[in-house]
Amino acid sequence: MEELGPEDPEKVGPYRVRARLGAGGMGRVYLAETPAGRRLAVKVIRAEHTADPRFRARFAREVEAARKVNDFYTASVVDADPEAESPWMATAYVPGPSLQALVAARGALPPERVRELGAGLAEGLAAIHECGLVHRDLKPGNIIVAEDGPRIIDFGIARALDASAMTATGAVIGTLAYMSPEQIEADEVGPPSDVFSFGGVLAFAATGRGPFDASSPGAIVHRVVSRDPDLDGVDPFLAGVIGRCLAKAPADRPSPAALLADLRVVSGPAAPPPPVPAPPPVARVAAHPPAAPPPPQGLQEPRPAPPHAVPPQAAGPFAAPVAVPLLPQGAGAGQQQVRRRALLAAAAGTLVAGGLGILGWKELSGGGSPARSATNALKKASGLGDADPAGGTWTLLDGIDAYELRATAFSSGGRYLAVSGWTSASGDHAVGIYDGTSHARLAQMEAGKDGANGVAFSPDGKRLAVACSDGRVRVFSVPDGRPVATLTGPAKRAMDVAWSSRDRIAAASEDGGYLWEAGGRLVTRLARKEKYSGELYAVAFSPDGRMVATCGADQYVRLYDGVTGARIADLGTPAATGLAFSPDGRTLAVGEYGASGGNVVRVWDVRSHAELARLAGHKSIQSVAFSGDGRRLASGGDDGSESDGAIRLWDAASRTQLRRLTTPHHCMGVALNADGTRLLSTGAGKPVLWTGL
Repeated sequence: MEELGPEDPEKVGPYRVRARLGAGGMGRVYLAETPAGRRLAVKVIRAEHTADPRFRARFAREVEAARKVNDFYTASVVDADPEAESPWMATAYVPGPSLQALVAARGALPPERVRELGAGLAEGLAAIHECGLVHRDLKPGNIIVAEDGPRIIDFGIARALDASAMTATGAVIGTLAYMSPEQIEADEVGPPSDVFSFGGVLAFAATGRGPFDASSPGAIVHRVVSRDPDLDGVDPFLAGVIGRCLAKAPADRPSPAALLADLRVVSGPAAPPPPVPAPPPVARVAAHPPAAPPPPQGLQEPRPAPPHAVPPQAAGPFAAPVAVPLLPQGAGAGQQQVRRRALLAAAAGTLVAGGLGILGWKELSGGGSPARSATNALKKASGLGDADPAGGTWTLLDGIDAYELRATAFSSGGRYLAVSGWTSASGDHAVGIYDGTSHARLAQMEAGKDGANGVAFSPDGKRLAVACSDGRVRVFSVPDGRPVATLTGPAKRAMDVAWSSRDRIAAASEDGGYLWEAGGRLVTRLARKEKYSGELYAVAFSPDGRMVATCGADQYVRLYDGVTGARIADLGTPAATGLAFSPDGRTLAVGEYGASGGNVVRVWDVRSHAELARLAGHKSIQSVAFSGDGRRLASGGDDGSESDGAIRLWDAASRTQLRRLTTPHHCMGVALNADGTRLLSTGAGKPVLWTGL
């Protein structure tokens, strides 16, 4: 509970606001009082969402759903005005912490306490389902532990049993760490989906961790759909109950009534529950209240993450709502199994803090197509899927252990190829080196926790630099993949790497840019514009090594001295994720993702800083690359389809399109050989080598 800040209202409807209880991506929750002094919890939609009819409609559904359920199992709705300038809903204030907060403060609950919690939740789920609803977002943060039993709150994404799947342009809304396999895969979601989430909640209560916890969204999804739950340390009786709830097939899960019967079987008298801590005193508002303190971790609002980024961890591993894209329907069992083993969560699963937000990829798609890039980002991780690449002659190379391939590169002269990607377990191979003629895989290497992003060959082709998800840049020998050096500096993910002809290595990371000597000495950090210090997604050197460019989420391409790192100039552009200098060093191609209504490859004159062209057609762009002779330019991303990625091949002189290639999933990386007749693309389950272009 926090004191009110200047931006908080004094009243909501007829109710006096006394303190802030929490905040999320879609709204804030306040402690308020009726005129007679009775306490209420009031949820208010943020002003920036009020003009969006989708948010208003969802909020109205939440009010309707919450009113349907018996007050004994929820916080009863006292009043609401979904049509207000700032829509709000007032519910009874239930004293007590959330299960998330209780376990965080006191640790895992003893078995008898978990049984009691489970019995109360089973009763609540039964009541919800009897009202014809599926909650769809049962998680520790949506359970209030009251003295007389748990209350299930936040019906923001609840749906009627006969309603179609709730999507946002192809995205299913839910909380990743507790979603059922069928919810992730956009199959029919019914009461058994809530039972799966129930099992995850009990596992969390019993151990302090989720049964599918992992270090990245993609790894969590992989475990949910393909791996057994981690129930180590759970009481054997509870482990049996939880295990049945977490069955992959909905038909194999028990009903809430059966769960209630199981959980009432106790071997001895249950220990009395520990007292629930009383809520702190209400913060009274001073005449001039101080600014509100920063919200606690887990309630902060992350900036919408671009397709390269993995979002920050909220309270509990990825416990905030996430839009998870749909998988293609109608595939055979074998194809579905392949997909399940390769799922990725929402392009780096953009999260919205708290339990209030429909995910909006507004910054990425201009608001017109939320979650479009997120949808394709998950699909591309599932292998080649229902269709083959099209538009040219292609060959699949051997894959590596990565569940999503992120980047690719040709060495000088095309003697070697390299790819990199994200992994979900220690020991997985995140980087592969291939022979440029036979296409045989020559080596595969580890790249630290969660795998790798960008790759770059040294000018002589004898070494390979890899931008790793743990913030390091690792250097390997070519072709044997032997570790040579590790460059340190970034505190967060290294997203891209480049190697100059002057033996400098530059990296773009989530906390800015870095410039090293190839031997490992850090030359400098690449200075950013005031008030903006991080989130870079691509880096490139000019052919002569005298200039290095970066781009990211702050709407600037920045040019630096390639030897000293001194800043030269800033070029305005929507947020971008791809950069490439032409071989003559005169032009710079920038692949954008942050413009509204579609994105372009923007071509700049490096010397005059004048914009020369905009190559249109893509919905979003992830990567750009020139051929070694400078005659061709490739761009990879998608054209707005939920199932296909798009690669466009351009004539660099006339800036006209020569060819369009498609892959079944969003394209993340492209590289061209010396004469532009071969192209290596990533994003699907295996690298795709296009020939005869």
